Amino acid sequence: MKNVGSNISLLEAAVLKIDLNTYGMTQDSPACPIVHMTQDEFDPLQPNQIGDGDETTAQRIGYAIAYLIAFSCVAYFIYI
Repeated sequence: MKNVGSNISLLEAAVLKIDLNTYGMTQDSPACPIVHMTQDEFDPLQPNQIGDGDETTAQRIGYAIAYLIAFSCVAYFIYI
């Protein structure tokens, strides 16, 4: 986990959590426990691909539907 400062975006704020190890070690401290936020490192999502790198049939169908909906919305607003 890496330490995160106060300058964070809203997307990063969704994956922040309290570092429980540090909190657990300092919770009995006479002053106060140390609480700081950390961000988990995770691998970015990769699209599913067949062994040779081609898109799957489901992805092609999904892209076709998405483009059809987008084109329909643009055409609808042009012809209103």
